[in-house]
Amino acid sequence: MSHFSDLMPPIDPQTAGYVNYIFDRLGGIIPSLLYAKNDDAFLSTKREYTYALMDAGIRDQDVINFALNKIRDDKLKYLPTPGEFVDYCNRCIPLETNKQKMERYRIERNENLTKALNHNNHSGTSRKISDFFLEDHSHD
Repeated sequence: MSHFSDLMPPIDPQTAGYVNYIFDRLGGIIPSLLYAKNDDAFLSTKREYTYALMDAGIRDQDVINFALNKIRDDKLKYLPTPGEFVDYCNRCIPLETNKQKMERYRIERNENLTKALNHNNHSGTSRKISDFFLEDHSHD
């Protein structure tokens, strides 16, 4: 006979570590949580947080810290549901760092250069990237 827990996907150890970190921080933010730490319901809640983070693909410490800081700033007096915690995380995810912007720009630039060079190479000429930039393209 199989148990219900056998039907659940395996828990990712990195995400489980994040959830332990989350609940350590939440214990300081919402002190009433400290009384339930060894309760079966508490362990079930941690498991659901783990699955919620796994399902949402949240694996970034900065995103998790943003969510925890926002919960602290909002002065919550209750434990957010796993879905609410994911919502807090998602408020941070669209923010793109300068490093990410530069990487995206570099990739797009390289793709555009490759397309331009391939177009020119298919016209029967073999050219270097430097040749492409030295030409006047103002009338293209």
